[in-house]
Amino acid sequence: MTMKLLVLGAGGYIGRNLIPVLAQHADFSVTAVTSQPIAPGSPGVATVCTSLEDLPFRLAGDHDLVLNLASAGVAHKDEDDLRVLSDNLAIAHHVCRFAECTRRRLLVHFGSDTEQSSLSAYLPSAEGMSLPASLVQQPTSLYSLSKTMQSTLIRYFTAKSQFRAHVVMTPNVYGGLDQPYSLMGAMRSAIVAGQPFTVQTPAIVKRFVHISAFSSYVVGVLQDLSSRFDHSEATPRFAVSSMDFVPRTTVGAFARHQWLLLGGAASELRGFQAD
Repeated sequence: MTMKLLVLGAGGYIGRNLIPVLAQHADFSVTAVTSQPIAPGSPGVATVCTSLEDLPFRLAGDHDLVLNLASAGVAHKDEDDLRVLSDNLAIAHHVCRFAECTRRRLLVHFGSDTEQSSLSAYLPSAEGMSLPASLVQQPTSLYSLSKTMQSTLIRYFTAKSQFRAHVVMTPNVYGGLDQPYSLMGAMRSAIVAGQPFTVQTPAIVKRFVHISAFSSYVVGVLQDLSSRFDHSEATPRFAVSSMDFVPRTTVGAFARHQWLLLGGAASELRGFQAD
């Protein structure tokens, strides 16, 4: 049976790359929700252009699962800090309300890879809203903090409102339509312009996954949820998964490898640290 997906935040980088993949699968029927106009989508994908706040909850009632890609983004100035935190919490609250209204009461949400060290906070036996100690005791970005708060809020509402949520800890996705300001996008622009490129944070360790592998993983998660959960099941569930097949590497080592694959000259890539 076809699973009807309500995809929130479909106009972002992941959405623009993931939705065409989902549309190719007969298992899924996709409604893409975006707050900004986007280019014509894949055949068979219904697009709703509106803000999350203006989207009627009744729309979720025609779908089996909410796939949340919406995020408030990153703070670029200190005065944006409170807005980013409050906006991400508001998004999580709206997303939970939509999940409650779906036919199968299911939610798939994308968390930040920086939450990986705090997975113990999301055990089903743990309830409440406290932030993981492993996160607050070490330096972290405001965006990472807000993403962890989103997942914590979703865990809380899962138990409170009796729906099921699956949080995917997402590495840095690249390939396809890379944003101009992203690492891969800036590298591509430098190569096209014939300019050298400097890696600003070469020693930081991250995980990078190509959009094709990321999309395959998400499709597998959705197919698994579709086959395992009966819409009449009332037991709330909160599950967390991570793409364990994605290795960790320094940003510098990854940049050097990708730069050479893209056709850039080794002498024009600066600031990397070879492993």
